[in-house]
Amino acid sequence: RNSGSAPAPFQASNLSAYEQNYDVFRNGVSKDGFKYLSESFGVVSNQIQPYEDASSSELISAAVKAAGADVDVNVKKIPLLRRDQNKSDQLSFRGTDDDDIILHPKTDVVMYGGEGSDLHLMKHANRSSSQKSKISKSIIMDFEGEDKILFNRRQFGRKLTFEHAINRRQKKSFQESEADFVFFDHTAVSGGDQTSTSRLYYNANGSKPGWGDEGGLFIHFHNGHELTLSDLASF
Repeated sequence: RNSGSAPAPFQASNLSAYEQNYDVFRNGVSKDGFKYLSESFGVVSNQIQPYEDASSSELISAAVKAAGADVDVNVKKIPLLRRDQNKSDQLSFRGTDDDDIILHPKTDVVMYGGEGSDLHLMKHANRSSSQKSKISKSIIMDFEGEDKILFNRRQFGRKLTFEHAINRRQKKSFQESEADFVFFDHTAVSGGDQTSTSRLYYNANGSKPGWGDEGGLFIHFHNGHELTLSDLASF
């Protein structure tokens, strides 16, 4: 509180008070004060925003379904990619050179979005048919530019939050927080596994340890895309 300040610069002395306010505010915000101010004004800086360009029903009806034999004519099914000799074949699909809307399947999939600004619809919170995990993952080979990941609000919740971990300690911290999705780039860590690049994790159990039975690795960005909040939306 600054008693020398005023709602408007009625006097020249007010300007020096404004200068003091500015310096104090700037110093406070730079020392974690932004989080305090955000909470005070009810602003959630890490909340995933709704997709405004189309309704959920419009997105679903226009989406290309990458699900086994049920493939829309706009998606060309490419040969199955074998992980290795000890693992089964994995579904792989390739989008067009246009702006595709792709509904990801309930099973593990490798997705090539192709050219254009693609929307990847994630509709299933519990997507996996695997015996080892209750959640399946999507490997997106070419996420970039104006591509977006869209989460279904009925499946994941209306107020979704996103955190970007810059090291393993922060990743663990977010894993035991209320964050819904946590991004971590393994190659950003010294000695990181170059085959385990950018990854998005789904935190299904809030602040409890671990990702939860229905959480875990959700999307693997094979090209090492540095995911930000602007790359995400809900529908």
